[in-house]
Amino acid sequence: MRVTKLSSAVIAAAACGSLLAGAAGPALAGQRGAPEPRPAARPAQPKAAAVQQQLEVAGHLGETLSLTSRIAREAQAGKPDLKTLTSLRQQLQKSTAQLLEATKKLTPPATPKAGAHRAPDPVAEIKQLLEKLIKDIEKLLQDVLKKDSAAAKASTATAVEDLKELLAKIPGLTEEAAPPAPVA
Repeated sequence: MRVTKLSSAVIAAAACGSLLAGAAGPALAGQRGAPEPRPAARPAQPKAAAVQQQLEVAGHLGETLSLTSRIAREAQAGKPDLKTLTSLRQQLQKSTAQLLEATKKLTPPATPKAGAHRAPDPVAEIKQLLEKLIKDIEKLLQDVLKKDSAAAKASTATAVEDLKELLAKIPGLTEEAAPPAPVA
């Protein structure tokens, strides 16, 4: 079978036309009044500032946990270093103050409704827990100074319980601070 110049031109034009129609087809269909597909509604993203505040609280909480753990381990050592314990205590006090400030920024002030039962202030509860933790760490350090290992172990257990209470309280606070999800 022989292909002439005319038949090859017709075949090329047909191929180009079909390619052109294939590429332009969706655009042409949109011009004829076909409805454009709409993207599914996305849930609203939390504001960057709220996320940043939650991360700040998490960071200070992690630092507080780490410092408490280091104090407890040093106190349980055979020969605890008092300089190290004093330095760690000072760092812990600073860390708890930063954690409290971060939680204050994260939690909006409560506006009680008239006649409504007031819920406890989460920041006040966290402040009490942090003060209790510092007090128990101070007692732990006093037990170490007295070289009373049994009392030091008991104080360590008390500090661990304080941390558990703090850990139970903080996640609820960060969930309350998250903006509500939109209703679809």
